[in-house]
Formats: sequence, structure tokens, C-alpha cells
Amino acid sequence: FIRYTVTTIPRFAAARHPPARCARAFFITAGAAAGTDMRRVLRHNKRYHCYAELPVSVELNGESDEQFHVTIDCGEGQPLPDEAADGLMIAGDASGVFHNFHFTEPGDYVYTVRQESADTEHMTYDGTVYTVTIRVTNAEGGGLQHEIWATTDDAPDTKVEELRFLNTYAPPVPTPETTPSAEPTPVPDPGHPDIEDAIKDGTWGATPTPTAAPWFVPHTSDTFPLVGLLAVLIVAAVAIVALIVGKKRKGKQDNQ
Repeated sequence: FIRYTVTTIPRFAAARHPPARCARAFFITAGAAAGTDMRRVLRHNKRYHCYAELPVSVELNGESDEQFHVTIDCGEGQPLPDEAADGLMIAGDASGVFHNFHFTEPGDYVYTVRQESADTEHMTYDGTVYTVTIRVTNAEGGGLQHEIWATTDDAPDTKVEELRFLNTYAPPVPTPETTPSAEPTPVPDPGHPDIEDAIKDGTWGATPTPTAAPWFVPHTSDTFPLVGLLAVLIVAAVAIVALIVGKKRKGKQDNQ
């Protein structure tokens, strides 16, 4: 038998953390080893693999209980995470993880991550589409290792540090109803009892009853009626006329 040592990498949370490695030994016969491609042998060995996880976060401007749907797609034959069929349902200001990408050979594995838009009124959904690359390589000491990066459709040459969707919920602000202000209650003046009585009997503030105009027009500087003044003038004129007539008659009698 010929003894080969293979380093395996167990599952770990994120690509930025260095994986733990452990060495395991297995044996194949010398005849099987002769002319055998060791890469193919190791590829079919279950210990020659690595796992990856892909975190996603959703931020929300505003207040809403909606769960946001994040999906992942890839090319045919590529390893898929456990949540590939249904995607992730993530609340606002929360995060989720695509688990258990299982790789058994080196290569670049490309995935597309996007958020599905629902029909919630007044909700604006982030339409960013992320292209995620998981590069799997042979580790220096044996086994597999991986690194992850992502880009967006808007900036395909710029790598992003995280997959994040920013949504905004902005319903219209209701206009407050205005109520007419109540008229202030009049405060009676202690020096005017008639006002206090008017408040009590409910006549305070009422429209006053119009009074009929007088049948005579008073003089601007006197209150004596105009009709009486005219009568005095007429009587005086009659007396003067009578006096004049009387004097004329008396003169005629003296001449005779």
C-alpha cells in the first residue's frame, strides 16, 4: 500500500476567516496508484471538499413588517446552497445567510443574487443585482480553500464588501383635521351689572333690536321739535299781521 495524506477544510462561516485544516490519511494499492491521476482520486474522495456561506442584509428606511424576498441563481451544474429553491425571506434591518455551498474541485463559481419586488404600496425596492464569484483553489498544504467577492451591474469592475439591499417605505403623511376654536366665554365686569345680567339671560352678544326712527328731525344743537318751532313762527307772523291791520283801521277812524 502507498500512503497519501490529504488536508480537508471543514465548513466555516465566511471566506474572510482562515479555515481550520486537519490532515487525514487514506491508502490505495501500489497497482492502483500506478498510472492513476491523483487529482481524480482526491476529487472523488469525500474528504476533499470545502463549504462556503453567503450572508445578505436588508436595510429599511421607514416602518414596515414586510418580509423581503432575496433569490440566488447560477449556471447549470454548479453547487447550490440549501436555500436556493425558496430563497431568503428577510425582514427590514435584518440579515440572512445562504448556507452550505459544497465544492469538491477548484474553479470559479458564479452566482446572481437579487431582491424580488413585491406590490406593497409606497414601498421602493432596491433593484441592485449582485454577481457573486466563489473561487475555489487548492490549499497550500492540501485540500481546498475559497474566497468570495461580488460586483454590481452598475459597477462591474468594483468589488463590494457585502450584499446589502436598501428599501424605503414612505406612505403619505395624513393631513390633521382642523377644528374651529370655541369662542371665549365673556367675563362680566363687576362695575357693569347690566352686562352680567345680559350674560345670564343669554342676550349678551345678540344682535340688538332696531328701533324705529322718530317722526321728527331734531335740531342739530337743540332737542326742541321742529314742528313746534314752525308753530311759534306762524303764530308770531299772524300776531304781527293783526297788529298792522289794527293800526291801519284805527288811523282811518281818527281821520274821519
